[in-house]
Amino acid sequence: MEARIYELKVLLVEDELIIRESFRSLLKRRVKKFITAKDGLDGLEKFKQERPDIVMTDIKMPKMDGLEMIAKIKEIDPDTIIVVISAHSETEYLLDAIEVGVNNFLI
Repeated sequence: MEARIYELKVLLVEDELIIRESFRSLLKRRVKKFITAKDGLDGLEKFKQERPDIVMTDIKMPKMDGLEMIAKIKEIDPDTIIVVISAHSETEYLLDAIEVGVNNFLI
């Protein structure tokens, strides 16, 4: 039985290469287009270029953190679905993420 391919563009913003590659191997055959970025600044640029349906992002990254990037993305398109993927489960991070418009968390 073949896996279903969803008509979605997904942007993953993560500074750790091993995590980017792990998600790529899991999702590239399941979505229409899978895009990666290495930090928040790169993620924001790729968001503007690609206009993905879903953005998955870490919080703590160099150049621009995930929360700042999310706020800028929500200014451009408030309906973009944002999922935070992070090892940081502290309440402060979660509350800040909710404030900027995150739709879901994977911790």
